[in-house]
Parts: sequence; C-alpha cells; structure tokens
Amino acid sequence: MENTLSALFALDALSNQLAINELLKKNETTAQYGLILTPQDAAELLETRACALNETGRIEIGSATIGKIVDAFGSSTFLNQDNYAATLCELTELFYAVKNETEDRISDDDLIAFLKDCFENRCGGSLELLAGRELEKLADNLRFGITDFFNMDAEILFEGDLAAQAEEKAEEEQERNRWEELELE
Repeated sequence: MENTLSALFALDALSNQLAINELLKKNETTAQYGLILTPQDAAELLETRACALNETGRIEIGSATIGKIVDAFGSSTFLNQDNYAATLCELTELFYAVKNETEDRISDDDLIAFLKDCFENRCGGSLELLAGRELEKLADNLRFGITDFFNMDAEILFEGDLAAQAEEKAEEEQERNRWEELELE
C-alpha cells in the first residue's frame, strides 16, 4: 500500500511538472505582449486550479483549461506583467465557479470567449465588474433558457411582465390617438 501511495505522489508530481512546462511554453506567444509566466507563477496557477476544483466539487483531467485561458487573455489590453499572473488566477477561479453556477450549460470554450469579450469590451479590465455584473447576468440568462449569452442586453420577461408591457403599449397608443384627434380639430 505504501508503495502504491508513493507511486501516486510521484505520478502527481510528474504531472504537475509537465503542466508547468506546458504553461511556460505559452510564454512564446505572450512574450510579444510583454507577458511572461515564471515557473512559480505557473505553479501558483495550477494550485489555484486545484483549489477551485476542490471548492466547486469538480473533477477535471489535465490542465488544458488553464492553457486556454492563457491563450485567450495573453493579448488583453488590460494586462501587464505586474497583474498578469494574479489576473489569470482570478479568472481561473471565476471560470470554475461559473461552470458550477450555470450547471455546465455553456461549453468551456464558449465560457472562456465570453469571459474575454466581457473583460475587454464591457468591463474595461475590471474583474469585479466581470464577476459581479456580467457573470451573474450570464448565469441568470442560462437558468432562464436564454442561450444567446453574447447578447447580455436581452431582458428576461415573465408572463406578468409581458402583460404589463402590452397594457403600457395600448395606453400609449390611446394617448397618441387622442393627440392626433386634438390636432385634427
């Protein structure tokens, strides 16, 4: 039994080193944007992933998700060397939290694209806005069956809301007709 545990720990250490090496290879692309992960940054990113998976009760084989996040955000206009690793860690935590919150109703690739789009275009690089406004709206939309998650301006309408809107439109139409009649007189 002790030999089996030792073998598992050795395999885990080897797997982590391979994952670190894969993340460090991403520097070849991100260096053109002035963004470089150190071996310590890569190890912290893997640790963040492990904690996020544990906190959300998720299981994931391999670390491809982190690589996809690095690929997507490596060209961000809002990242610099000083905030790069910390932002990637926060994005990793957000990714797994949202996967749970949305009950996997969005694919990994679509979620990463959504995160990047919102981070760049709606949130001005603010992780607080991303987590607080955009991701809550995404989760609400997906829970209510709105699958066009890139159209975050879509309103969630309930039957009562639809009836109220119809009544409001009818009142506006009546008011317009009254004005037209007064103008004709």
